[in-house]
Amino acid sequence: MKEVRGVFSSAAEIQPKAVAKKYPFLLIVLKEGFRVHPPAPFGMGCMVKDPAGASIDGGWASRVHIFQWASNMAESDWTRPQEFLPDWWLKDGIEADEFAKDAKESLHL
Repeated sequence: MKEVRGVFSSAAEIQPKAVAKKYPFLLIVLKEGFRVHPPAPFGMGCMVKDPAGASIDGGWASRVHIFQWASNMAESDWTRPQEFLPDWWLKDGIEADEFAKDAKESLHL
């Protein structure tokens, strides 16, 4: 923490974009931490696009809940989902090709 605080003259300057410029790997590790251990223990609700509702798997819904941990651990969407792998988020990482088809857009921070 001293390293981060030493680069900025005040706590107010420690903003995500500024930290990302100075410490890009720090944000990658945080993102992977949130994937493996999401902060909300319950489903995050969202409205479907059509206010009247939508057909989902034969049923009708106007609001859906996504349980982030289950989504983040789906083997159909992630390569080796049970592992803590910051390399997932590197564009030019050593194993970047291995993770190219993972559903990174499903992680909402």
